[in-house]
Amino acid sequence: LQGVGRQPGSSFKTFVLAAALDAGISPDSVWESSGFDQLVCGSRWAVDNYEGGGSGPVSVRDATRRSVNGVYGRLMEHLCPEKVAEMAERLGIPKIPPDKRVPSMALGSAEVRPIDMASAYATLANLGEYNKPTFFEKIDHRSGRPVIDEPPRPERRVSAALAWQVNDILKGVISGGTGTRRGSHAARTFAAYRSHEGSGQGRMALVLCVREARRHTARAPTAHRAPVLDPYYYAIGKQLDALLRESAMPIT
Repeated sequence: LQGVGRQPGSSFKTFVLAAALDAGISPDSVWESSGFDQLVCGSRWAVDNYEGGGSGPVSVRDATRRSVNGVYGRLMEHLCPEKVAEMAERLGIPKIPPDKRVPSMALGSAEVRPIDMASAYATLANLGEYNKPTFFEKIDHRSGRPVIDEPPRPERRVSAALAWQVNDILKGVISGGTGTRRGSHAARTFAAYRSHEGSGQGRMALVLCVREARRHTARAPTAHRAPVLDPYYYAIGKQLDALLRESAMPIT
């Protein structure tokens, strides 16, 4: 149902980020942000920023928030495709063919199935533990038997510390980066929750935020499209659920 996949675009930068942090690169290290056209790990690669030119030296953290291609191109130059592919596979992406392990993979050139992107992001949300995706065709909740006879056991793929650090950096995309273009309503309400945490206004903001996330997380199937989990919202799902439990307020 998922087909051969689609190009994930900048959502693949998360795996570059995880590989960089795993290699000891500080999120606050500063890199040149301009575009370039040069050899990278043996392959010619031209990188341009969406907005045109660069902004001078930019930290990895800020480059993630603003989705700066120039910085991520230089991270790929430092890491090379093998390390990035290895990290993506550890998190849940199926084995990437050798001919797809090229520098442009950092910006999402390799085709990936949406379910695999969702499961890889879920590994980060689960603080480094991977769970194999399970498809359901029928659920008989009155049978008294488990829905899954043999549920898959979580597998530790990366350390909880690494996953936490990646998640923490990705929060900037939602709160004030390029993610606000897609989820501006969720971002605003989440910020409102934080500003009025513990008050009635803050709890209502949380309600709106969770509703927005849920609306994007499960998109209904059509005759031409299988059910898809949106990785952008799935990545913050567990954090929202935790806040929901803390608020003790039902969301419908």
